[in-house]
Amino acid sequence: MVLEEAVAEVLQKTLGAYLEGVDADNLNLSVWSGDVRLRSVRLRTEALAALPVCVLRGTVGEVRVEVPWRALRSKPIIVHVERVLLLCAPRDGDEPYEEALETAAKRQGGAPRLAGV
Repeated sequence: MVLEEAVAEVLQKTLGAYLEGVDADNLNLSVWSGDVRLRSVRLRTEALAALPVCVLRGTVGEVRVEVPWRALRSKPIIVHVERVLLLCAPRDGDEPYEEALETAAKRQGGAPRLAGV
């Protein structure tokens, strides 16, 4: 149980700004094989405030971390994020919603949306 708590503490420090409920009780841990899984966790909506829409709620079906224990210095730690669901609404603001999308697309170098498409 001590190892699970240590892994949960590291995950809380790295993923806690984005996910709620990162603790030892929520971990499925197979440490020696290098496989750590978090299932059905809620997203912190304030972490997504930079998006051009208002995120009302969000969940992640699974976060899986692959840790290559025998080759930590030569191989990367890989984090898989699966089944991200977001409930979004238009952002309140001065610009109408469609114009806000076009402005964001222009800033990112994308083509503006065509009217009526």
